[in-house]
Formats: sequence, structure tokens, C-alpha cells
Amino acid sequence: MTQHESFLNEEHTELLAEISEVAATPGKTGKLFPELLNIFSGHLDREEQTVLPLLGYLYDSVERPIDVSDSLFKAGKDFRTEYATMVNEHKAIDDIMKTTESDGAPEKVMELICDIRHHVMLESEVIYPAAMMAANMITSYHVKKEVAIRN
Repeated sequence: MTQHESFLNEEHTELLAEISEVAATPGKTGKLFPELLNIFSGHLDREEQTVLPLLGYLYDSVERPIDVSDSLFKAGKDFRTEYATMVNEHKAIDDIMKTTESDGAPEKVMELICDIRHHVMLESEVIYPAAMMAANMITSYHVKKEVAIRN
């Protein structure tokens, strides 16, 4: 596991715990957060299966060329397939947070919303583009490998 993977795993674990805590509270905010928790937990599962291996590949390939395993190729293919869904989940998460904000959420919840927004922005603007670049590199490598095998 690379430093990037452990950082993201740690952040995912912390956010999931905080969202779970808010989802368990009574009131309007608590009623909205179970839906957010459901979206977020499925979203994290997809990221851990696709994005994290791709980031690990990018990180490891800085030092030396890395052979592409079938599981890494699958992660790249799956990320490309799931990308639109994951972006739509970011929008759904943001919609829930906007509703929560308009309901006058407590300060602790507002801080969590800020943390989630930062996380989503980091994924959208840095992590997902890097993962897509890795998926493209892996696909290219895989195609070249198959052509070489046929010849």
C-alpha cells in the first residue's frame, strides 16, 4: 500500500465514522444523513477497488516501469466504467449537504460538510484525473502487450 492509498483510506474511514455519527442523531439533519451515508459508503467501496490500485500504480511507476497485472487492468477498466457514476454520486452528496445547510445545521455538522466538500473537490480535481491517466496508461500498456503476444 502506498502513502497515497493509506492517506485516502484514513480519510475515508474518518469521514465515514463522522457521517455515521450524524446519521444516528435525531432531527432533520439525522434524517438526511442516512441517505448520504448509503451513497458515501458505496462510493468508497468503488474507489477502494478502482482508484486506489490505479494511484498505487502511478506512484510505483515513478521509480521504475511496472508490469500490469490482470487485476490492475481490471481496476482501470472498472474505473473508466464507474467514473460517471462516481461523479454523479459527488453531485448527490452535494445536494444532500445543500439541503442540510439550508435547514440550519449545527456547527459540528457544518464542519463535517466542509470536510466532505474538500474531500470531493480533491477527488474531482486531482485524484480522479490521476486515476484516469493511470487507467489510460494501463490500457495502452495492455494493448501493446497483446499485440506483441500476437506477433
